[in-house]
Amino acid sequence: MSAPYRINMDNVAARDLLKKGATILLLDVPPGTAVGIDHQVFLSGPEFKGVKMLPPGPHLVSYCAKGSQGDFGPVTCFFIHPSAGQVVIKRWDPQQEYLVAVDEESEVMQFTQAVHMFEFDRHLAPYDLANLATWRSLSAHLTPAVIDRLQPVGGNICVLAEAPPGSRGRRQTPAEAALEAQLSRRKATSSSQGGGGSDDSAVPGSHPQGALVAAPHAGRCFYTRTQTVSRDGVYDAAARTRHNLDRSEGLDSLIREEYAGDGDLLLGELQFAFLAFLVGQSFAGLMQWRALLQLLLGCFSAALGQHQQLFAQALDVLAAQLAASSQKQGRVGGAQDAGFLDELLRDSFLSHQLPQWTRGVQEESDGAGLTPALAESVARVNEALHELVGWEDSSQVQELGLGDDEDSPAVVDLDAPMF
Repeated sequence: MSAPYRINMDNVAARDLLKKGATILLLDVPPGTAVGIDHQVFLSGPEFKGVKMLPPGPHLVSYCAKGSQGDFGPVTCFFIHPSAGQVVIKRWDPQQEYLVAVDEESEVMQFTQAVHMFEFDRHLAPYDLANLATWRSLSAHLTPAVIDRLQPVGGNICVLAEAPPGSRGRRQTPAEAALEAQLSRRKATSSSQGGGGSDDSAVPGSHPQGALVAAPHAGRCFYTRTQTVSRDGVYDAAARTRHNLDRSEGLDSLIREEYAGDGDLLLGELQFAFLAFLVGQSFAGLMQWRALLQLLLGCFSAALGQHQQLFAQALDVLAAQLAASSQKQGRVGGAQDAGFLDELLRDSFLSHQLPQWTRGVQEESDGAGLTPALAESVARVNEALHELVGWEDSSQVQELGLGDDEDSPAVVDLDAPMF
């Protein structure tokens, strides 16, 4: 296998890393398969059997098979959180064309011992330590609890197992519609080449025109439902206006009821959803990432109250995500292939919600402005946005019209008759 990076270290340091680091064995993977570990992707060679020297902690493994016509099918990915010295073992199923867990106790013991005796050493690619800092900035809040809470049954994430993006009950932006079309074409390619797809007409309740269908090896993530903008009669007029103009009460309720009072779980979900989209092409991940950011950027009093640290951390998470997205690294079959991430951001909610949030917090503080920690975090987000899509500082971005924007607040006329 020809690695896309080189690791230079002496034998003593290498053996120390082999003992302290984890290993993922990927057995019988066909040559030419796109394999990724975290946000690095490469093509497997005939000698490839996995990756060694993984620092303990969260990692994201991704792969997609190469069809007979040279096209890649949809990406499948799964999170792992190995401890020091642990060996995670997967084997390629040639019939279904996906990786399955090796969990027979005798096999696990045999392969684990072989790894520790360095019998697989020449077949294992070393982890790209040069990019570890970037990965940690993208996964710092991905604890085992976050992964267990959100991952599908079986752990595999694939867009084929998700509901069609167009059926989610909200209008799509042009970039989102283009991304859906690209993913649908990949699904059709996978089906025509026998790459684990299936004929839409054979699936009860399937959607026409190349819509995505369930994949037998993957499932849907268990994302947290976020409170949406209230437009019904649950509140009286004054309460409904207050709720829609400042969603801080909704955030308090969400953290208390859904996250058991632990804001770090929300930050972990923000990272999980983004990585599922960026690496795994998951449209559901994109929508959850968007929903969580919309909730946070709809809160003003909370950013100056008990959740100041949460907001500073959330903005730092966003800045790291945008900065990583600006690194044009090759992702075989990934969402960046056609520059879709740039387009999604250019016509996204961030273009007006970020400057609106900055102004709202300043007004909430009676002109005192952002706290130093929040100001630094906003500056990092602005810098990342400028690098990625050329946006100006959020305080200078021209405010877009909010009249027909589904994400804008619903203001209630207090003098209007109520029924």
